[in-house]
Amino acid sequence: MKGYKVSDAKYKRIIGVACNTLEELKSKGKIKLGIDEDIRVQMTDGTFVDDEQYFQTLPSQTLFLLLEPHEEALTGAILLYNALKAVNIDYFRAGNAANTFFTSNV
Repeated sequence: MKGYKVSDAKYKRIIGVACNTLEELKSKGKIKLGIDEDIRVQMTDGTFVDDEQYFQTLPSQTLFLLLEPHEEALTGAILLYNALKAVNIDYFRAGNAANTFFTSNV
């Protein structure tokens, strides 16, 4: 049995789950997070895990996001992009303007 971490789409709580299979992770995770609906399992890099064979290759302590059908999660890459964009907004605007100029004046 391996130990994994599960969270909801908003990272409100991160909880440990010990399991052997993807279905067991889903079942225990839903109970611990109080989710009643069907879920999708997503990693923090945006990869969806829906295959038992792939799940078995993942290391212990991997963090999985359990998403309800209507939910989308902010992945680590999106959070990093948004932080960099907020700090460097002038550079992003200049880059977008240059891109628009070069693509429209071809």
